[in-house]
Amino acid sequence: YETAEPRRLFVVRWNEQRRWQLGPGDRDSFGASISDDGSRVAYLTRLGDVTQVIVSGVDGANWKQLTAEPE
Repeated sequence: YETAEPRRLFVVRWNEQRRWQLGPGDRDSFGASISDDGSRVAYLTRLGDVTQVIVSGVDGANWKQLTAEPE
């Protein structure tokens, strides 16, 4: 789920009664989309005025930034 302000993403596993945050805690993260097999998630993160695309496992591990910061 996504919170309003600050914008943060959380993954919830109801059967395990666990939740964890996706993305850095010091910036907005939003607009998540989970892969068809449920193993990966793509989302947007913003640092200042720059928005970047991130892909990670649903556990937040092995994240990779897909876009480059402007020069």
